[in-house]
Amino acid sequence: LAWAHNLGHCLVRAKFPSGRKELAVSLYQTVVLLLFNNVSDGEELDFKAIQEQTGLDDQNLKLTLVSLACGRARVLTKNPKSRHVDVTDKFAFNNK
Repeated sequence: LAWAHNLGHCLVRAKFPSGRKELAVSLYQTVVLLLFNNVSDGEELDFKAIQEQTGLDDQNLKLTLVSLACGRARVLTKNPKSRHVDVTDKFAFNNK
């Protein structure tokens, strides 16, 4: 029996100005989003800080951040704005 972390899914409740939402996200997305519970509004976390706190490798973290910051529902904002994630990028919770 082996645990496949990348196959896990969670329901995460988030507060937005338009109201509370339930997000169906992967386990990796959940771990990244939980980091922003301890971040002030508008404060950013850089790629390396997220990687150090989650322990995810470059490839999995980049895929996770692309899905959260560059997808249809942008839960995170990315600086600089682009469609790919670089190790120098910074991220903040999108409270819009």
